[in-house]
Amino acid sequence: MKNYYQILGIPEQANAAVIRQAYRRLVLLTHPDRTPDPAAHARYLEVNEAYDTLSNSSRRFHYDARLAASRRPRPVAAPPPPDVPPPAAYPPPPRRAGPKPEPYAEHYRRLRPYGRAVGWLGLAVVLLLTIDGFWTRTFPDEPILALEYSRPHGRRSERYFTVHTPNAKFRVSNITVLEQYDRLRIRRSALLRQVRQIVVLSGRGAGQRVAYPNIYDSLWLLPLLLGASSLVTIRPTLPKEHVFNLAFVTIILLVIVAFSLTG
Repeated sequence: MKNYYQILGIPEQANAAVIRQAYRRLVLLTHPDRTPDPAAHARYLEVNEAYDTLSNSSRRFHYDARLAASRRPRPVAAPPPPDVPPPAAYPPPPRRAGPKPEPYAEHYRRLRPYGRAVGWLGLAVVLLLTIDGFWTRTFPDEPILALEYSRPHGRRSERYFTVHTPNAKFRVSNITVLEQYDRLRIRRSALLRQVRQIVVLSGRGAGQRVAYPNIYDSLWLLPLLLGASSLVTIRPTLPKEHVFNLAFVTIILLVIVAFSLTG
């Protein structure tokens, strides 16, 4: 590595004025216009190169760092002991086996779009239930047109009968005091026709509220679970195997919701 300080004949602690003075002195001695000596011309180029580096504070800082690094003695690696075999004599370390591929990964990848479609279907059903739950209609004077008694499927099955009115149809247990042509006040949803409230206006049960379980009041947790599972199913970052599992749960919840609406 060239020592620019030696080329200019100055100490390494020289300031800018000393560097400039040495440069001017050497340029007058080695300029090609003053001497035709080729050696002087080569020295003239070295003087310019040294001055370009040392006259700039940033370039001088980096040059001083490289110069100091070049003067440090390089560590010499100690030879291995004679009784230690060379590294080539050791057997190579065993390779670690990579992660095993998922056996059903391809199936999960192909079923992922269908699982996301199930999630969107679940969200659509929840949206429909939300609109239907807030959009209700009240029928203040509904006559009972017919009562259809059901036969229990087993000895422990509860008996019930289906009530038909002009604008509603619902099932109640046999302990309810209702007769044909009794008058009822009924509040039901507008879209899915789910009965929300029943009040008896005439007959032996006048003034009585008939308890009727529905998906909006007593089974409200069911649409909430359906919406949560559907939202998680359509997440883009959800692993494909989890999409399949959550889509299966969403299908089960859809079936239960459909049974609750038609029951």
